[in-house]
Amino acid sequence: MIALVLILASMICLLPSCAPASEPKSSQSAGGDVETPGQGGTETKKVLNIGLNSNIVGLDPLNVNSNSSRAYVYAVFEPLIEYDHQGLTSNFVPCLATEWSVDETGCVWTFKLRENVQFHNGEAFTSADVVWTYQRMLDEKSLQLRSAFWSYLASVKAIDDFTVEIATSEPYAAALISVAMTPILPDEACTQYGEDFWNNQMLYGTGPWKFEEWVDGAYLHMVKNTEYWNKEYNPNVEEIYFRFLTEVSTAIAAHISGDLDAYIVNGGIDRELLSMYDGYKNIELITKETQNVIYLGFNHSDDSAFADKKVRQAVDYAIDRELICGTIYNGDAKVSSSIILPSMPGYDESIPAYEYDPDKAAQLLKESTYDGHAITLYTSNSLSKGKDQCLAIAEMLNNVGFNVNVEVMESAAFTELRRSANYEFFLMNDQPMGGDLAKYFSMKILTDAHKHEYKNDELMDLSAKILTELDVPTRQKYLVEAAKLMRAEAAPHTILYYLVQTQAVNYGVVNLEMYYDTCYSVKYVDYDASLEK
Repeated sequence: MIALVLILASMICLLPSCAPASEPKSSQSAGGDVETPGQGGTETKKVLNIGLNSNIVGLDPLNVNSNSSRAYVYAVFEPLIEYDHQGLTSNFVPCLATEWSVDETGCVWTFKLRENVQFHNGEAFTSADVVWTYQRMLDEKSLQLRSAFWSYLASVKAIDDFTVEIATSEPYAAALISVAMTPILPDEACTQYGEDFWNNQMLYGTGPWKFEEWVDGAYLHMVKNTEYWNKEYNPNVEEIYFRFLTEVSTAIAAHISGDLDAYIVNGGIDRELLSMYDGYKNIELITKETQNVIYLGFNHSDDSAFADKKVRQAVDYAIDRELICGTIYNGDAKVSSSIILPSMPGYDESIPAYEYDPDKAAQLLKESTYDGHAITLYTSNSLSKGKDQCLAIAEMLNNVGFNVNVEVMESAAFTELRRSANYEFFLMNDQPMGGDLAKYFSMKILTDAHKHEYKNDELMDLSAKILTELDVPTRQKYLVEAAKLMRAEAAPHTILYYLVQTQAVNYGVVNLEMYYDTCYSVKYVDYDASLEK
């Protein structure tokens, strides 16, 4: 009985007494405080245009790997439960499930499903849809959602039309976060059409927005679902466009001219460009510290220079992180001492800051097996300031004896590069989805989605404990041990800094959620003209 109490307490399992999912989401002010603006003003805005600097790469709801893709997915499709992205202390509320419980092993979760819900084509939602969705993740282990959130998924079965059991092979600390990140697909359509369901844009879910069209590199269009099951959400807005505008100054010009209602940039809008908004009082600049971390990923295979620990340590000492934060980011980045950021559970002030010591870096490199061959530092064109960072890092590394050049790639090609391990090192960002590091340790350490090929039994053991330990203080202890080990080994990644981001949203746009883990949601968005300045 004590074990069951511990499981329930540490998983923060909220039973049917939770606030219903029909409560509208709230918008967040610049300071992160929650407000609940009213819906509907004196004028009606029918179309919202939201500018994004990152294109959507593929439409498969279970295989998305960007915030722009997730924003579309969770507006069109819905998970069993929803949450506020606050890690294991999140508030979980019903969505397609109305209640849930876990058995005393901590491995078997039972969900009671909402009745009288229909997909956009009129198909009834039942347990068969949940089973199909989770079974696909069991069958296709390479799916992004599977590798990021479901390493311990063991089985799924329907008890009846509106009851399902989802089981994990081990007690899983982030189980409810994973459920909240899993959109449910219609089994009939997916069985009939297979991959054509997303490849041919035949998509439909149960959400408040219906997928209309995606034009690669241009826009994604959604329209209001007038038959949405949650009748308490009935927005004035009838259409949403995601406009993909990778050139930030051009996008800001479009925003201030009235062509956009919001502009959201992966990594935040460059502070040097924020002055373009001066004088436009109807646009709110929302600034907050985030959990968006910038890191270098190393390939540790035998033919890579970074198989040698001294080479990796030389990189750590050669990079002046504070200089990059203060110049390239103009103060909109802060140096972290490890993968555990100050806003996360388990943060340990005793972990020392990274030391900038180019002389020590040069000495380590001389003692290493590095033969002076040219190494390419790769990054994606979707990473804000990615090229500038890489050029600065390359110069710092070359000053201590490296031979580094830089290549900026289109995001889809960059993703494939990492999946195929066709690199020696790269620069990228990562967000601890939902405010918890379970995704990082599952996807980037245990399942090695980006092929670092680093072999360390101690780190693998700690990663497994981080995912399965339900006692929060004990789990935090494992997090610190893993962070210290990664610092000592400079592997498989080296952490550079985390970002302070500014996004621009018109006054009047309500319920456009922007979380500290950098995810954003348009699911309950609306427009209230009475809030315009």
